[in-house]
Amino acid sequence: MRLAAVIILYNPPQSVWDNLKSYSGYVQKLFIINNSDKNISLPESPLGTEFMIVNHQENLGVAAALNKGICLAKEEDYEWILTMDQDSRFPQGMFKTYLDFILDYPALSQTGIFGPEILGYEEKGTEKSPKATEETLLITSGNIINIKAWEKAGYFNELLFIDEVDHDFCLRVLLSGYKVIKVNGIYLQHSLGKNIYVSKKGHTRRITLHSPFRIYYIVRNGLFLANKYNKSFPGVVKERRRIILITLKNNLLYNSERWKVIYYSIRGMVDFFRKSFGKFKN
Repeated sequence: MRLAAVIILYNPPQSVWDNLKSYSGYVQKLFIINNSDKNISLPESPLGTEFMIVNHQENLGVAAALNKGICLAKEEDYEWILTMDQDSRFPQGMFKTYLDFILDYPALSQTGIFGPEILGYEEKGTEKSPKATEETLLITSGNIINIKAWEKAGYFNELLFIDEVDHDFCLRVLLSGYKVIKVNGIYLQHSLGKNIYVSKKGHTRRITLHSPFRIYYIVRNGLFLANKYNKSFPGVVKERRRIILITLKNNLLYNSERWKVIYYSIRGMVDFFRKSFGKFKN
């Protein structure tokens, strides 16, 4: 398997290089796409593999950065691509187990995407043998994508910029005839956003809050997904609608910038109906 990796950076902390080292030694090349407005500095210690840094000097969005990295990998005849966020890492030794499982997977050529289980930084998964299950949706970070499936599905949708980029891609991969596989027992530690803990009737639950600006993309692109896939994936649309409503409710109740949440929610709805996509425009 010719495997490269694409990682998207946006004003990264220095700790990002430690995250990269959790998998860099197992891929042939890293394509580091920098969406920050400033060029990034190189790590002090080696990454353990060949790498290329592309400095955009502006935020082109998640989809455009992924497409850029995968196009570069395809030009160098890579067949599979690992897609990573800057705030994601594999526990020690986990990526090798992940890769070994995929290499032995009997339906490798029919699979468009492999993905791990997602944990918060503070969480630890239960030790168990890896097991494949067919899924409908995965988040992008930690995926190993068949580049032929990426081509057939039509690349990542750059109109969405961020949010639902991964889900839209998964659904198009499925419609293209490929499988989407979660490898249970393989864990990726991933930053889930700003978490708070709320206690009610003796029960404590974790709530993830987002910036009001991020709410704009959640609402606009959630409506896009619902409109596009309501007939082909009605169950998925119903569940995504439920999750987005919970996200809005939690941010209206607990976000300190409540009025901005309301404003950007309305703006996201308005821009969807106007068919105004891409990066937010003032």
